[in-house]
Amino acid sequence: MRTATDGEEGLHRALLRWFARAARDLPWRRLRTPWRTWVSELMLQQTTVATVVPRFEEFVRRFPDVASLAAATEREVVEAWAGLGYYARARNLHRAARAIVERHGGAIPRTLDTIRTLPGIGAYTAGAILSLSWGVPVPCVDGNVRRVLARIDGRDRGARDLEKRAESLVPPDRPGEWNEALMELGATVCRPADPDCPHCPLASRCVARREGTVSRLPGAKPRAATVAREASYALILREGAALLCRRPPGPLGDLWEFPGDRVPRAKLPAILRAGLGIRARVGKEVSRARHTITHHRISAALYETTLDGDPAPAGYPELAWIPLPELQARPLTAASRKLATALILARSRILPSPAAAPAPSRRLRE
Repeated sequence: MRTATDGEEGLHRALLRWFARAARDLPWRRLRTPWRTWVSELMLQQTTVATVVPRFEEFVRRFPDVASLAAATEREVVEAWAGLGYYARARNLHRAARAIVERHGGAIPRTLDTIRTLPGIGAYTAGAILSLSWGVPVPCVDGNVRRVLARIDGRDRGARDLEKRAESLVPPDRPGEWNEALMELGATVCRPADPDCPHCPLASRCVARREGTVSRLPGAKPRAATVAREASYALILREGAALLCRRPPGPLGDLWEFPGDRVPRAKLPAILRAGLGIRARVGKEVSRARHTITHHRISAALYETTLDGDPAPAGYPELAWIPLPELQARPLTAASRKLATALILARSRILPSPAAAPAPSRRLRE
């Protein structure tokens, strides 16, 4: 086992002392188990902490361990994940839970090689589970860790070199605390923009601060060109309830949405005829929301729509009429959730309070 240098020991002491007093109080830290660590790390990928906190608590109450998730259907898991986006994470978690029950007796593997064989578990997630839960001395390198190490060392690194550098710094006696402290520092102090260098516990050891290169490190990764897309959806009302459609199997399968697609308004009637088996008349826009998926920037709009007859699930597995106040409780796609939120907010501004509201108009009953 490699012995830490004096400089590395000083780094460890400074960062761990800071983490002991500055760590945020997060629910997965209060009771640290491999399962809770795994769920939280997946949820936190490309999702903010503020969004994850309440959803994490709901999810682990419903699925308190691997066995309970493995026993659920994929639809139940996806519905419980609704609102967090990137649903491949939920599907992979479900597949991995079933693999653990079938091949590992329900116990999450405790070795790097074995845990990496599970669906959806890469080097970072494996390192987080093993080090934070069991104290295995392995690194977990995310964007925060990459940024902190680049600035401390005053240079950016390729993926393989960065992994080796991170591994060399992991203290064998406190690997989980060290990894979590590095991530916490990157998330709260050594931020991408406006880093709080005066309050950084590693400021005196930071080469980038000394050389004035903090804002340039790490180097920006090339991004794919952003593509603008339109999306059009139908608000079809009946007795104060809106028509929702369950999506067919696929990336967003089993989630609900307003009927429609990523097409301009002019093509919405054809989409509705194919999906609902009936002609539709599209009226005015009632809500709009912006939505981003990878490099697609989507401008989604919801339009008042009437149908010539009763809809049928011609292109959808299932249809449902959901009262407007209950829309947000459904497992909606991100675009439909934003449109529903904007719709309910807009209606609350123009409608009188429920106690004083008149009977619904004929138009809302169509």
